[in-house]
Amino acid sequence: MNSNLFVFNPEDDMALADGKPGYTPPAQIQQMRRELWWLPEWWAEEGDIVWNGEDKLSLSDDTHILPWGWSPALCHQLRQAGVQESFLRSAERLRHIRELSHRETAVGLLQELREQLPLDGHFAGESTLCHSEEEVREAVKRYGDALLKAPWSSSGRGVRRSISEFIIHNSQCTINNSQFRIHNSQLDNQNSESDNHNSEFTNNNSQFIIHNSEFNNQDSKLSSLEADKGWINRIIRSQGSIVVERFLHKVADFALEFWLDGKGGVEFRGLSLFYTNERGAYLGNWVAPEGQKLAWLAQYIPLPYLQEIRRWWEERLRHFDYSGPVGIDMMLAQEGICPCIEVNWRMTMGLVSCMVAAQGRYGRMVVEYIYGHYSAEVEPFGG
Repeated sequence: MNSNLFVFNPEDDMALADGKPGYTPPAQIQQMRRELWWLPEWWAEEGDIVWNGEDKLSLSDDTHILPWGWSPALCHQLRQAGVQESFLRSAERLRHIRELSHRETAVGLLQELREQLPLDGHFAGESTLCHSEEEVREAVKRYGDALLKAPWSSSGRGVRRSISEFIIHNSQCTINNSQFRIHNSQLDNQNSESDNHNSEFTNNNSQFIIHNSEFNNQDSKLSSLEADKGWINRIIRSQGSIVVERFLHKVADFALEFWLDGKGGVEFRGLSLFYTNERGAYLGNWVAPEGQKLAWLAQYIPLPYLQEIRRWWEERLRHFDYSGPVGIDMMLAQEGICPCIEVNWRMTMGLVSCMVAAQGRYGRMVVEYIYGHYSAEVEPFGG
């Protein structure tokens, strides 16, 4: 009987950036892994193993290792725990995963989407891969308001928002409030005939949309490129480049979750509705039946657009030499729909939320750092 070994290694993106077997994560990430190692128990089945990162391992021949993400550092840890080389990814496969995980992949895919899927003029999003401070300056000047992202980073880490000096000096950093008023009027007119469970889901999501949109009005965290010059050059020296992305005024985050079999097969695993704090760090997901999530999002994005986006990704992902989970982060913004913010070649909390929902557990899935410790739970709606 086949069994799985699950590993929660949330430092995966940073380990890929480092690229070395002996990588040591920051203390806070080490603490997250140490305190949430059990998280895969939410979706593990009878006979599966959830590794705590410390115990020695003796695996049967039919065991499959399914970590949060593969990296040279994880392979080194598993070797030290007694896992034989035949269970691990080869150095060549690890290099390939690292290359896929570079944000250059998302930059190229976003450009393909822009050319092939215009969404009737509702397409939003643009990004540029820069290899020097001068290229960064040119891109920020072109976009006016931009996000600077390290090539390997996640959950708000390695991201800075920078605004063109021209806009700062001319006081042109404004929000198109008329579009947000339209959005708010849509929230006020939500279907009053929905059942209590669906109503709680809608009301909770309305709150997180308003919270995220309010962040777009906060100018206090903006900085000019001059203030970020040291950080920019440090990232370019250590990771070789920086992605500059046109800033979008967010209404809501969502994602499509897939699983690739490595032979051209692509399985859609579900829709993810998630939310972040003002720095872009992950806070939680809404866990609900697929139909409810789709119906909620369809209030703001025409259903044919969502179907087009999903079909495009299903076809495009067939051509990647990769097996395992893939999560495509997207954004509903005042400017339109961005169908590619990030491409996560690993497990995501969005996929976790889909697996939890498949078990019939609904609510708000949260990962929190409270009183010096990490916790994760699914809070029932109305709780």
